[in-house]
This record gives sequence, C-alpha cells and structure tokens, in this order.
Amino acid sequence: AVIPNGDITSLGISANVRADAPLGTYQLAISDSTAVVLFDDQLATQVIAVAGAPYPMLGRPLSIVQSDLSSSFTNYPNPFNPASDELTTIGFSLEQDATVDLDVYTITGSLVRSLLSQEPLSAGSHNDDQWDGRNDNGHLVTPGTYFCRIRVTFTDGTEKTHRRKIAVIR
Repeated sequence: AVIPNGDITSLGISANVRADAPLGTYQLAISDSTAVVLFDDQLATQVIAVAGAPYPMLGRPLSIVQSDLSSSFTNYPNPFNPASDELTTIGFSLEQDATVDLDVYTITGSLVRSLLSQEPLSAGSHNDDQWDGRNDNGHLVTPGTYFCRIRVTFTDGTEKTHRRKIAVIR
C-alpha cells in the first residue's frame, strides 16, 4: 500500500520471534518510505537498521518477554521521572486468561495507586498499563523506591503474586 505524504495510518505488524531472541522492549520506527528501524528502549540502541533517517516516526513500544508471569513482569523506563511528564509502562505475560490486580505501594506497604482491579485479561503479552507517578489523589509521589505488585487469578484457579521495584527520580 502507498501512504501519501502527510497522511497518518495504523500499521499492523506480526512476527515470529526466535526462542533465543534477546528479551527487551523494542520500538518500531519508520524513517521514510524506504526505511524501517527497530530500537531497544531499555538499551537506547538501534537493533536492526534496514536504512537510516534522522527523523523516525516511532510506534508504540512492545516487549519481547518470556511467556510466564514471574519472568515477564517488568516496567520501563525504570527509573522514571514523573515530574517531567514521563510515564513508566508495566508489562507482563499471562499463560492463560486471568483476573488481574495491579497496585503500587510504598516501601512501608501503604497503597499508593491501584492501576487494575479485578481486570479480566486474556492470555498473552500485556504492555498497556502505565503509572504516571501519581497517587490515588492525583498528587505526584516523592522520589524514592516503590513496589508494583501484580496479583493474578488464572481461569484454572491458580493464583500468583509478584512484586517489582520501581524507582521514581527527579
């Protein structure tokens, strides 16, 4: 398909990822009509360059993660600076359909923000949840270490809980 100059369109891309592919967060960049570039957000490096251009149009970040919850639970960037309107994206992979709770806590265990509450999600990779560094009252949290907890109840009745540190900086 030809996309006229200045037009905006959504593209769907599917790929088979090798089992030995490096885990990480990647972002598709379309530089012009002849170039596609893939970046690793966590390493801030170019991974594959079909051709280069100085002004890439960036797509949504996507994560290549392992398929189980414990090894796939991540967030990026980490640390992040919410005072500069930066968000951290929380990603995880579910082995089967599940109900998910996703919460952020202080290091003393006080609830800061509920991001998901009994949310039914399908099996697969999820990278749509973001934390803006604000508490449930809408105020920016102070810089420091926070914990993100995911609690999952799978359709077979199995329950899993995992925690991850999130660093907030200024």
